[in-house]
Amino acid sequence: MNQSDIEHRDQVLRAYFAGSDWDLVGEYGLNRELVLKSSQLLPN
Repeated sequence: MNQSDIEHRDQVLRAYFAGSDWDLVGEYGLNRELVLKSSQLLPN
């Protein structure tokens, strides 16, 4: 997988999780936070 594919998938996941608020029990909360903060957590 090349860098542009990685960046595209990251953008798609961030957009998906940014628009989702269906996790009432917190089961996916950590995944959501990690994906939304991926631009800060992943190296360039």
